[in-house]
Amino acid sequence: LVRYPKSNRIQYVIACEGQQCGDSVLSTRSQPKYFRRGFAMPLKYVPDKASICQIECEPGNGAQMVRAAGTSAKLLNKNGTKRGYGLIELQSKELRLFDLDCMCVLGRNSNIYHNKINWGKAGNRRKLGWRPYVHGTCMSAVDHPHGGGSKHKRTRPFRGGGRKTKWGQGLMGEKTRKVRKDRVP
Repeated sequence: LVRYPKSNRIQYVIACEGQQCGDSVLSTRSQPKYFRRGFAMPLKYVPDKASICQIECEPGNGAQMVRAAGTSAKLLNKNGTKRGYGLIELQSKELRLFDLDCMCVLGRNSNIYHNKINWGKAGNRRKLGWRPYVHGTCMSAVDHPHGGGSKHKRTRPFRGGGRKTKWGQGLMGEKTRKVRKDRVP
């Protein structure tokens, strides 16, 4: 929770690892005087090999990448692969180009042990509002592309071929990424 000093406006932001209550955070589009975890700035001012998070995909769109608990990315170089773009290694080891005017936050997202929690039983998750996962083969044909029929041992549907999500997008190795993306040549 951040309070702006001039307007006293309150806003939620994703905390970085190591931030404490009462720390000041800076968000600027110009060159910062010094660097500290939690400061937001364009990629062109971030030093090489720095750990960053909460990256914009396009300038002005807001943080869309590397927002999950405990995640971070590494800025490998700027203007090295393509002029005006920075090469970033994501958590999945994917190399991706981002515009140098895109904003990002220095450091790593907090709550790094989020995926290590043992909930014990399904009821503990239900108390937090989580709903159970239901397989597509257990649903009716109206609810899922895999649904319907009396035999549930089929691994793929009769028509349409291949496994699909509830919304008809391919699963099990089918490429879903759009062709026209800025990639490493």
